[in-house]
Amino acid sequence: MNHKELISSFSDPTASHRYTIDEIVYLRAYTLARIQMQKEQLAGMGRNLTSTGSLSGKQSWVGRVLNCFSYFDYVLLGLKLMTGFRSLMRIRKRR
Repeated sequence: MNHKELISSFSDPTASHRYTIDEIVYLRAYTLARIQMQKEQLAGMGRNLTSTGSLSGKQSWVGRVLNCFSYFDYVLLGLKLMTGFRSLMRIRKRR
């Protein structure tokens, strides 16, 4: 029995569902292989996300721009934004 026949027999309501040991072993191995492939695909997507910033592995223009900055630049940018936000809040309080 090939794979398509075996899978179609699961959805057949008239089937007796008596499988041989070989069929059960085949289905178990097939399922484990599919699970392993999906795990590897997810791991690859995670590696792409951490290295390029996108799931596809292609680096976007945003990722290229953000890679130009160091952590020090991010700290300075954050401080600049906070001081600008504070001055904006002071102006709103005066009105």
